[in-house]
Parts: sequence; structure tokens; C-alpha cells
Amino acid sequence: MRKVKYILVIAFLIIMSGKLDPVDSSASNHYNEGSASEEENIFYNVANSDEEFATDEWTYDPTVIDEARIERKAEAYAKETGKDVNEVKKSLLESAEKNRALYLAAMDAGVTVTEEEVTDSINEVKEVTHSDEEAEKSLTALLAGYKITEEEYWEKTRPQYRAILIINKYIKNQMEEKKNEGATNGDQELVEEISNEALKNYE
Repeated sequence: MRKVKYILVIAFLIIMSGKLDPVDSSASNHYNEGSASEEENIFYNVANSDEEFATDEWTYDPTVIDEARIERKAEAYAKETGKDVNEVKKSLLESAEKNRALYLAAMDAGVTVTEEEVTDSINEVKEVTHSDEEAEKSLTALLAGYKITEEEYWEKTRPQYRAILIINKYIKNQMEEKKNEGATNGDQELVEEISNEALKNYE
């Protein structure tokens, strides 16, 4: 469950942006007047602030870091959660830089995933999400905020899941290679080492 919610939150942070503007609708009433949980309200309101995501023009590119968009994400998330906007921006920017570097390293290493692997990954997340009440409520809030169907949501986030799979496969390959070469570090230390190497090579 924790893994699935983490994936949902990461996808959510990648695509959210803009200012938080209340909307006059039954969904807004449900999520803003005490009948929904704090987490549901966060998912709904920040998603509702993102006018770009549901448009045909919006696409996810793992090789591009849009700092202006990251700043808008930070402002929206900080406003909804009460967190320090500079800390949120720093965290989002560092995450974007690391993921971009790892993705580019994976591309240069020839790492690929099949469309079947992407579909299987999404289906796995769907299955576990719908088997957990809290995760399902978070997803429902997200969909209400974006004003799109669940089918549209998974299709829009498909490029993100593809990028995540490619990065994970690259990290796994690099870890196996380092261990075969005699590395004795723990898995977390190896992941940090691999990430730092990618950041150094793809600044």
C-alpha cells in the first residue's frame, strides 16, 4: 500500500501546477467542507489548480526540467499543506534533476522497456489502489480535481510510468554490475552512488 500511494503521490507532484482556485461545484463542496479527509482535499485542490494536465497539449518529457512549472507546483503544494514553499521547491527540483540525469544515463546505456511492461506496471498499481480504501479515495479526489475519467488519467500518466520503469531498470542493472565488480555497499548506498554518478555526468 505504501509503495502504491508513493507512486500516486510522485505522479501527482510531477503534473500539478498553478494557483489554488476554489470551484463552485458539488465536488468542491465535498472536498472543501469537511466531508473529505485532509489528504483527499490536498489531492483534489492541487489537481484542480492544474489547467494544463487535462488538455491535449500537455505531455510529460523526462528530459526537460521546467523550473517555472516546478515553482508553481511548490507554491500550490505549500499553500495546501502549510509546508515551507522554498523547501518544497528545493525537494521537487532536486528530484527532477536526479530523475532527468538517471533517465539520460539509462538512454545512453540502451535501456528500454516494452509497452507490455508499462501496461503491466499500471495494471498492478490500479489493482492495488482499488483494493485499498484510502488509496482509492485519493485517486478519486485526483480525478475529480482534474475533471477527467480514470481511463484518461492512466493514459495521461503512461509516459511517467514508462520513465519510472526505465530508471528503475537502469538502477537495477548498475547495482548488479557494481556487485559483480565486488561492491560491498548496501543497496541504498549503491542507489545514491549511481544517482550521484548520473548527476555528475548529466548536469
